[in-house]
Amino acid sequence: DFIYMNAGQDITSIMIDEDTHVHSDAAFDILHDTLIGVHASPTLSSTHTLHDMDQKVAHTKLDKSFLDFSKPTVWQLWSSGYSKEYYLEQVHIPRHLTYDARFFKYDAMELLTLTPWQVIPAIWGPVVLYNMYQSLNLGLPLWGIILSVMGGVASWSVLEYVFHRFIFHMEWLLPDHPWALTLHYLLHGVHHVIPMDRYRLAMPPVLFFLIHLAPRFFLFTIFALPIAHSVYAGAILGYIMYDLTHYFCHHASPNGGYLQEVKKYHMAHHYKDANLGF
Repeated sequence: DFIYMNAGQDITSIMIDEDTHVHSDAAFDILHDTLIGVHASPTLSSTHTLHDMDQKVAHTKLDKSFLDFSKPTVWQLWSSGYSKEYYLEQVHIPRHLTYDARFFKYDAMELLTLTPWQVIPAIWGPVVLYNMYQSLNLGLPLWGIILSVMGGVASWSVLEYVFHRFIFHMEWLLPDHPWALTLHYLLHGVHHVIPMDRYRLAMPPVLFFLIHLAPRFFLFTIFALPIAHSVYAGAILGYIMYDLTHYFCHHASPNGGYLQEVKKYHMAHHYKDANLGF
């Protein structure tokens, strides 16, 4: 509706107007990169329009030499010698690419980093069903399975929040060393620097499998086996719901209502302040 309301007008003037909406530095960089022409206005010269836009872009901190996303980025980062301060500044400035970013030189390794959203329910959905069946087979009543699964979903929500806020975004604890910066990039930084990459929104199954082994061991240690299976099923179900919701927030276009507010809230985490809206 907003686009139709302002059709035919100069977009630069609208974006600069903070009373209408406060746009992020990333938004102005995208505007600059996607310029195809200047609106001919009797009241605003094209020179003035370009000057306003260039001035705004000039104040952004985006460094386009940070990484060449058409080449293997992991080795670039490892061998770059970037300081932690510079890396964290650049990795939290979103880039929008017209091509697929690349992690590794070798296709076999690269394939392990690409995750279409359909892969998540396809791989982990059967795990949920199998563990619920195991609980039932071990004598846990249906009401016990339901309560345990709900507890597992809740435990995943807490775990994801703790990981996201206190590990992925606790930058002051990050060592100023290439291995630490590269690990941060692999686990979470890439999602901030290219947030609209469809194949790097969901966690690769191999990586999630390795990360989830410790929490799984903990669950099966503290709970009786029939309950442990259902709590584990709930935690995996929570993960599936989380990853699909996350993908929805980036690529769906909800038309108003609660889901649109969820999308706006999450987009603010990427485009306004990466240290808020976890």
